[in-house]
Amino acid sequence: MIKFILISFLIWRTALFLPLFVSELFIKYRTGYDYTNIWKFIEPYQPVSHFLLYPWANFDGVHYLLIAGQGYTNNFGFLPLFPLLIRLAGAQFFSGFILSNLLFLASLFVFYKLLIFDYSNKEIRLVIISLLLFPTSFFFASIYSESLFFLLLVLSFYFARKKQWLAASICGMFLSITRIVGIFILPALIYEFIKQEKRLSSKLIPILLIPVGIISYGLYKGLGYFRADFL
Repeated sequence: MIKFILISFLIWRTALFLPLFVSELFIKYRTGYDYTNIWKFIEPYQPVSHFLLYPWANFDGVHYLLIAGQGYTNNFGFLPLFPLLIRLAGAQFFSGFILSNLLFLASLFVFYKLLIFDYSNKEIRLVIISLLLFPTSFFFASIYSESLFFLLLVLSFYFARKKQWLAASICGMFLSITRIVGIFILPALIYEFIKQEKRLSSKLIPILLIPVGIISYGLYKGLGYFRADFL
């Protein structure tokens, strides 16, 4: 399965460059939407300016790279964990690009470990192929937070299935500061806990860590507005 996952990932990652060739030949960049392009904010530079590379940082990727390099300005809608990791990796296009792809590759291995609880290897292969072939799977290869979110999500459920509630909750906490919908791991883990343990107990206490992530970010954002208005 390790070999299957690795080969499938490499084929998928390589095939994703094909639409860029096609679009470069037949589809002109739509005017009036330059704010979605990385070159709206910085001057083009080689080799990132190549048409096979810079589109992976358009739209949300623009904001994640800006936050990683300059901090927050007016883009508070993008939660901080992913740009923080990019910053730690160098705050450059390639650090974000490589990070997204490696995170997704790691998530495929964890996804396999999660699925093996309930399914055969044959069924798991079909699930992984279906995931890679899904029309919007290219988000996982872009400088977007989807790859990190998916990794934390499957890690949280994997640890929950192993009844490692603290580890599951820590992953859930980080999930909630990756994308705002990550907070909904809270009721999911409560349900999983009751399903496995059959009753509420003190083992559930670590799950209270999950909202800490999004609450901390909310306080940071709120205090930022407070400083701007009153200090």
